[in-house]
Amino acid sequence: MDVDLVRVTGEAARAQGVVAHLRGRVLDARGEPLPGAVVEIWQCDAFGRYRPRVTR
Repeated sequence: MDVDLVRVTGEAARAQGVVAHLRGRVLDARGEPLPGAVVEIWQCDAFGRYRPRVTR
């Protein structure tokens, strides 16, 4: 329910693997900021499996 993908609600241990901190901007073909852009990031676990996230 939050953006912390290292500590997963309902799991006893922290996620395995290397923590990556990402930062950037979304620009159009001219290099101008693209207002309202949405970036979706998919993350797999240390074994290469995705855990579906259910939002209610």
